[in-house]
Amino acid sequence: MFNLGVQVINGQKTFIPLENNPEVHTHLCKNLGVSPSLTFHDILSTTPEMLSWIPRPVNALILLCDKPIYLAARSRVEHSIPEYLGSGTDEPVLWMKQTIGHACGLMALLHVVTNLENGKYVLAGSELEKIVKRAVGLGPVERARLLYDSRFLEEAHMDAASEGSSIVPLPQEECGFHFIAFVKKDGKVWELNGGMNGPLLRGELEGDLLGEEGLDMTILAVTRDINSASARKLAQKSSSITLIQGNLDDPAAIKNAKRVWGVSSVQTTNPRNDDERRQGIALINESIKQGVKHFVYSSIDRGGEKASLAFMNPEESKNHAFSLAGDELTFDQMSEIFKNLTGKDVPTTFRIPVWLMMAAVKDLGVMFKWFWDEGYGADIPALKKLNPA
Repeated sequence: MFNLGVQVINGQKTFIPLENNPEVHTHLCKNLGVSPSLTFHDILSTTPEMLSWIPRPVNALILLCDKPIYLAARSRVEHSIPEYLGSGTDEPVLWMKQTIGHACGLMALLHVVTNLENGKYVLAGSELEKIVKRAVGLGPVERARLLYDSRFLEEAHMDAASEGSSIVPLPQEECGFHFIAFVKKDGKVWELNGGMNGPLLRGELEGDLLGEEGLDMTILAVTRDINSASARKLAQKSSSITLIQGNLDDPAAIKNAKRVWGVSSVQTTNPRNDDERRQGIALINESIKQGVKHFVYSSIDRGGEKASLAFMNPEESKNHAFSLAGDELTFDQMSEIFKNLTGKDVPTTFRIPVWLMMAAVKDLGVMFKWFWDEGYGADIPALKKLNPA
């Protein structure tokens, strides 16, 4: 093996980008000490005809993503992933932070070979096995330093990066792509990306990643009228959305679907009846019957984004209730903001009319008394850390 010249750019060790090529990945695996029984294949299309040429099962994918697409997708989910602090043999996956420039290809490959079938493809006695054994017992920061300082990984990567069918770029050249690994382990699919805050659980899967279930991720949207303007507008947001006509008194979407992994539920509130509670219970009961893995209930009709964050982090969100709040102001703070924006003082009234209204409308009185005595108690700093947006 030889080294074309690792460079330190803006204080960061930087490699030559790896070409997305089965031969290059195979070469890198040989350098690292990975069993030749692990093979790599180009997937140019997910049509049945093209997939018929791919040996099965496929329990790991290395995706090369165009950088603008990757950055856009990353910005939508990164704030939902808490900073990973795991270490030790009890980790569900071995995740490693990337601190080396242009090393995303190496990181994706390491995430695959160290997690796929519990690392069985890492050859016994190899230098890589020694690194993995050390990494398991380290925290994320120390683990990243172990990889950063490894001369062995540096030489293995740079030697493989000099191969391929394209012109070998220099370390200082801009890289327009990013590698991401997807690995199925113990029935769960993980997105393992050293550029994120930690591993991301993408769901549970019985078959392999290229099977019908693995490729078919559909959002079933229950609506009273699939032909309404709002329903059609929803369906246009993504080709993965399927409209189901029905109502929450009869959760047909769950009964008739092949397999539902998660349910996001929100019922409309009507003070004149008990629909919210009754429909919620019916949906929960049907979800349990059908083996739904994750159920997210929201008390507001704009809770979809928060539900998606819970689905992307199911283990961290399990059995948790999250407040939905953006700020908590005193009356004086609110008055100051109101005046700055409108130039006027906050309109107020006398207490006696308020007392009379609260006495006349019982629910209103109970609500305001609860605001005064209890309040929501939302941890605003913690919520902003969870979702800075």
